[in-house]
Amino acid sequence: MGSNIEVSGFLKQFLKTQMDGLTGHIEEAGYPFNCVEWGQPDHSPETKNSTWWRYEQVSYWMDGYTRCAILLGDEKHIANAKRIIYNVIHHPDGTYLGPVLLKEPDEGWHRWPHVVFFRACMAMYDYTGDEAIPKAMEAHYLNDPVDYGRNRDVMNVEIMLWVYGITKNKELLRLAQEAYDRYNQHCERDACDRVALSQNKPHEHGVTYNEYSKLGAILYRATGKEEYLRASVNAFDKANRMFMLPGGCVCSDEYMESNHYYRSTETCDISDMTWSLAYLLRITKNPKYGDWIERCVFNAGIGATTEDFRALQYFSSANQVICDGQSNHNDYVKGSGWMQFAPNPGTECCPGNVNRFMPNYVLNMWGAEEDRVYCYTYGAGTFTCEIGGKKVSIRETTNYPVIETVTFDIETEVPFTLYYRFPSFMKNCRVSVDGKRVRRGKKSEFNGLSIDKSCRVEIIFESDVVAHTKKDQVYFTKGALTYSLGMIGERIAEYEEGKTFPKYRMYANEPWNYAVKNCEPFYTPCDRFEGFDLTKPLPYLTVKAVKISNYRLQTLYRFKMCVDSKSHKMRPVEGKHVFTPRLVPHSKLKLEQDVEEIKLYPYGAGKLRMTVFSLVD
Repeated sequence: MGSNIEVSGFLKQFLKTQMDGLTGHIEEAGYPFNCVEWGQPDHSPETKNSTWWRYEQVSYWMDGYTRCAILLGDEKHIANAKRIIYNVIHHPDGTYLGPVLLKEPDEGWHRWPHVVFFRACMAMYDYTGDEAIPKAMEAHYLNDPVDYGRNRDVMNVEIMLWVYGITKNKELLRLAQEAYDRYNQHCERDACDRVALSQNKPHEHGVTYNEYSKLGAILYRATGKEEYLRASVNAFDKANRMFMLPGGCVCSDEYMESNHYYRSTETCDISDMTWSLAYLLRITKNPKYGDWIERCVFNAGIGATTEDFRALQYFSSANQVICDGQSNHNDYVKGSGWMQFAPNPGTECCPGNVNRFMPNYVLNMWGAEEDRVYCYTYGAGTFTCEIGGKKVSIRETTNYPVIETVTFDIETEVPFTLYYRFPSFMKNCRVSVDGKRVRRGKKSEFNGLSIDKSCRVEIIFESDVVAHTKKDQVYFTKGALTYSLGMIGERIAEYEEGKTFPKYRMYANEPWNYAVKNCEPFYTPCDRFEGFDLTKPLPYLTVKAVKISNYRLQTLYRFKMCVDSKSHKMRPVEGKHVFTPRLVPHSKLKLEQDVEEIKLYPYGAGKLRMTVFSLVD
């Protein structure tokens, strides 16, 4: 069954902005993106043991770039992606694909970059149908002597099983199962089934946790063994319960520490978490994963990038009113520029990985199985597929999640069942077919509509404003969106020699030191939506608030910085640094008398923002 997704609306505009920004001009992020390419000779003065990571970073970009180009139908960039991919596919070293530098076995890291690069190959195969791609990947795995049961090399299980799904070669399934089981037999870290199936709180690097935790679900799909699936389900339930932040992504200020509002999300994990959750959504048909994906993409994802997609953060937080070269308020590398918006904010993984989250969101919105079509997540575009050799086309018109109405214009030559997701954060939905009301379906489920002819389906969701309170703190959501006191701020652009994309020093230029009164917010919708940009029309919440006279930026001249987030090893730092402060303890609040009304806009629109507030009577 072939299928195709064409994007439209603000999602398409976002992808165009991506391609005009870092995605299409990744050299602006500097090394290794400006000189390292798969399919080209290795060239670097560094030693072999220190250079595997550069192919990982470039592969992240390559995956997002390829998918973005395909979705936009951009022939120039599709041709460039093909050139890079086929330079690898058509020029193996024997049967081995990839840089010679990575060919020699190491401690379980040299085959990890292949996982990310092969995702770009998967995307190209989905676009072209060229069987040479999976055949080359099959030969690569079946003739590779590497032990895939160590460290991140085990992530190749994902790709092995993708190839197995196409070639049906059971040797690939055996190789994948053995690698996964061997990894779990010897793994001493918290990204493993032993921890996933226990009551223990995991302490793990965010990317490793999110990438590993999907593998059990993929093995379940291939084998039907429930124990594999339980590990994945439990792992992500733990992550949601223990580490989820207001922006919709798990805490990952390098390691997953807690769900405290002051902690941050590493931008890599926005892409890695939503990519993994898309597998669980498709495999389990549990709509909660769609809920989590939407919250992450439309809050944390968009909120970690500038409006022109030319700069991003490495660490992004719910509360951030200063973002400059010394404002990282997390313990890990505290005082660094890792919260600054820049083409490369301090590490190379995120400038590569940031290109993935939106193309992957769009490409995972729809799916078809036999005579069932699933709308997994919502967004404007057209989905086409064949059922029994006959064509089905569904054009989705929506500005979801900002405007919660979705319309499907369906043209079909064959009866089928359309399954739509009733998100848990919606209180109600009204469904009509050609203007005639039908049963709305059940909340937190995929609900089926029998479609036997061309028609129009309209779904109108209704959501309430929800105040999420914890002790004397509060933040607000409505539907898939979190709301923040967002600010454009004062932005000072700084250019490096030879670069056209600047990094920014951003400072709040309007009041942010508020406590929110314990009363009902008032919601104001917008009639049209042009993107997550504070200069354009947006919905907003109006809340009553009072200023806190003793709440101001934190200035430190001496503090301790974590230099190893796994061991929590600390070292002292001296020199003036200014940070976004934690909330003032409730017992020490000094409140002004005047009550004001402040407006909260969608989280993603405010690059400087206050999301979590002190709550007062």
